[in-house]
Order: sequence, then structure tokens, then C-alpha cells
Amino acid sequence: MQTSSKAEAKVGRAEFRRRKEAVKRLPELIAEAQEAFNAYIRARDLGLPCICCSQPFEPMKPGGSVDAGHFRSRSTAGHLRFNEDNVFAQRKNCNRPGGTTYGAFRQGVVARIGEARVLALETDNRVRKWTHDEVRGIRDEYRQKLKDLEASR
Repeated sequence: MQTSSKAEAKVGRAEFRRRKEAVKRLPELIAEAQEAFNAYIRARDLGLPCICCSQPFEPMKPGGSVDAGHFRSRSTAGHLRFNEDNVFAQRKNCNRPGGTTYGAFRQGVVARIGEARVLALETDNRVRKWTHDEVRGIRDEYRQKLKDLEASR
């Protein structure tokens, strides 16, 4: 009798999670996807210097010292917010207002991915409307990529 009540409770929790996921609004899903994507970028660039100033990160700094910095900002190029060529590990003080110049950031990005890919980013001005399912897919993809990356280390 006890095992059936445990099984029923497990099914009930799974159903609750499914219903909770189904009612999430797009901004909430985008925030979850951005969190997963940024965590992957920080892990991907672990051991590399800051894209802007080429200084090493300070891992023991309270709150960490690494942001996932967008070359073309999310506010002006939202369609590139989940593009791996557009986002790099960046020191927090370089990513904040007044922290770095566009020229220094661009120079670092060109050194990392090449001029042709940077030009492709700079000229990509398409309009993008994310759907709930696309954003869920992006979130789940980058959660898995982070797990795989951490498992391979």
C-alpha cells in the first residue's frame, strides 16, 4: 500500500511540474534560457582571458568576476542573444557602463572568431520573434551542453 502512495505522489509532482511549465509566459522562459546560455558561455570560456582587456578573471572574488558579455547587446540585437559567436566571458567591470570601449571589445572578438564572423554579426539585422517552444528548446539545449562540458572536464 505504501509503495502505491509513493508512486501516486511521484505522478502528482510530475503532473504539477508539467502544468507549471505549461503556463510560463515568454519573458520568464527567455530569462531561464538566458541564464542557461550564460552559464554555458562562462563554462566554455573558462581559462581564457577577458575578451576585452585580456586580463585573467578573479575566481575568488565575491559574486564571481565573470559576466557573459554580448558583443551586440540584447537590447539592440535581441535576435543574437543566444548566438555563441556574439557572447563571451567578460570581466564584470568591463561589461558594466564605462568599463570598455566598442573598439576593444571588437578587437577581442575578431581575435577569437575572425573578421568574417564578426562582420556577419554586425550586418545581421533580421527581426526575430521567439516562440515558447523555441525558447524552451534553447533553455534545455544549453542546460545539456553545460552538463556535457562539465562532464568532459
